[in-house]
Amino acid sequence: MRPQQQMPGPSGTFDGVSTFQSHYVPHELVPTASCKPAQAAVRSSSPFDDVTWYSTEFAPKKREVCPASYPSPPGYIFETTNSRGHKFFRKIAPASSSG
Repeated sequence: MRPQQQMPGPSGTFDGVSTFQSHYVPHELVPTASCKPAQAAVRSSSPFDDVTWYSTEFAPKKREVCPASYPSPPGYIFETTNSRGHKFFRKIAPASSSG
């Protein structure tokens, strides 16, 4: 049987300094330049135009009442009730004048 190889002992004296500490190179701190825009408002000699396309072209819509809020909605005819109690209505067709 062969004798096991022994690890060689340290060749130098122990300084108490890690390799990270011994290889570290300090660098000068350079502050980064700010990319923030200047806080200056855009100035103009003309008056501020606060009119928008939406405000000039807006067409008010007629508010319609939800037919479900009525017990028997106007313009609808009751048809049937399903097994859960939901009532179904049919819209009344406008009278056509055939003449």
